[in-house]
Amino acid sequence: MVEEAKKEIAVIGSRGLLGKAFFTEASKYFDTVGLAHSDLDITDRRKTLEVIRSLKPKIIVLTAAYTDVDGCEENPQLAFRVNVEGAKNAAHAAKQEDATLIYISTDCVFNGQNNIPYREEDKVDPISVYGRTKLEGERAVQAELEKYVIIRTVWLYGDADKGFVQAVLKAIEQKTSLKVVTDKTGALTSVVDLSMAICEIARRILDGQYDFTKGKILHITNGGVCTWLEIAQFIIKELNVDCEMITTTLAEFPFKAQRPKYSALDNTKFEQIFGQGLRPWQESLKEFIRLR
Repeated sequence: MVEEAKKEIAVIGSRGLLGKAFFTEASKYFDTVGLAHSDLDITDRRKTLEVIRSLKPKIIVLTAAYTDVDGCEENPQLAFRVNVEGAKNAAHAAKQEDATLIYISTDCVFNGQNNIPYREEDKVDPISVYGRTKLEGERAVQAELEKYVIIRTVWLYGDADKGFVQAVLKAIEQKTSLKVVTDKTGALTSVVDLSMAICEIARRILDGQYDFTKGKILHITNGGVCTWLEIAQFIIKELNVDCEMITTTLAEFPFKAQRPKYSALDNTKFEQIFGQGLRPWQESLKEFIRLR
């Protein structure tokens, strides 16, 4: 049971890829508590209200989600419970304690038919169970709260075993071939860099300086647009190694769920609010490779 004490920030999902990185970063600056699944199952409404009531945080950062895109397609009821009902429960708990909720969302709320980065105001049209449940989660937050920030991001990577960056590194280490989709375009995002951005949002909220009228939905990724092929080529070049790549297309790859073919996000609004955006994806990825 979480110890009763007033906290500035509560991180729900603090052992996940982003949650862990954000908790580490936020703990440097704020009185922060991390809530793993063992501490709080957001599908349990009573427990969610009870835990948040005991902590009385000023900000709740909801990183917990069912993010396995193919898994969501196979288990839509579980996806709904976690991504929709869980978001409703967290939003209701935030409202009860007059806390601001920062909700992490996804590029998958778009259908991928754009050929330029998506803006926050662009039409949403998810093509997978994951995308639909995350969009419903966004709408649940918006229906419940006045003080919220929805952050959409793309292709997170960091210290975890899953994700495309890790798949490339694993293929290199094990000297196996790598199958790469060549026609999927998006934006790579370091969880460390994104965590620093969320900390800056939190700082302004806590100081009473955040303008919710301008930034209730924000797109935040590292700078630049890239394909999975370009990411793989960049890693291989940086490590100066050989790796056999077998190229394929999104239509040919045996995914269970549809993915948006183009899902880069336009970061202009975030850059205008905070004066600058995140560094280019190449810079953050180079640092990640060097430090691992």
